[in-house]
Amino acid sequence: MKKLGGAEKTFVVSGASSGIGRWVAKTLLDRGFGVLAVSRRLPEIDDSDFFKWVGVDLERSDSSEVLLNSIAEAGLKNIVGAFSNAGSYLSYCHESSSVCTFEKQFSANFYSHLNFVSAILPSLQDAAGLKSLVFTTTDQIHRVKDGGAAYAAAKSALHAYSRSLAVHLAPRKIVVTSVAPGGTDTPLYWATKAGMSAQQVQGSQTKYPSGSIADPEEVASFVVDLLTKPKMSCVGAEFRIDGGLCCL
Repeated sequence: MKKLGGAEKTFVVSGASSGIGRWVAKTLLDRGFGVLAVSRRLPEIDDSDFFKWVGVDLERSDSSEVLLNSIAEAGLKNIVGAFSNAGSYLSYCHESSSVCTFEKQFSANFYSHLNFVSAILPSLQDAAGLKSLVFTTTDQIHRVKDGGAAYAAAKSALHAYSRSLAVHLAPRKIVVTSVAPGGTDTPLYWATKAGMSAQQVQGSQTKYPSGSIADPEEVASFVVDLLTKPKMSCVGAEFRIDGGLCCL
């Protein structure tokens, strides 16, 4: 059995170049697992025998084949989990929005996940024991922002897909779950705040019962627990990590 740097178990992480994806990859490595990182840019992660990067844009139609071939060439036979995390946020003005606006968000936040799953599913199906597949959706599928409908619609499609896939894969001992983060201290979050004053940003954070946006390390730790300790009782579950907004 080919192992990444000798790691007993390997996990595939998409969207690993920044934000939650990068922290998930780092946390897995810190816990002694192998990581196959998938992203357009090389993640800023310390070099490790347990780490391998595949540079691919999951929005491309040939990305599934590229990733599938990369896994085959590496000869990895111990992939037991995957974190489907690729995506981006695009705000828009309703008066100037178009079909193109929605197509871009579906490409980044839905179709990219389909390509990722298509590539890693054979490895998960071949692995022995209980396996895991975790998706990143968003709390905005439950509370849409003005100008955020395209993003929320794409993530809602992903949410529905993950639940259907969970039912389909449960008999094969693959536990599919999703996490729906609210505001999290990542480059993506701060990009959505461009043009806001410091006072406006602070005001937007006081709405959280927790008192602030989420720490990406905390979110990553929770995701890694889902990946490394899958439970059949959690099949299809969605975990909202939004600082208590879901309670309001």
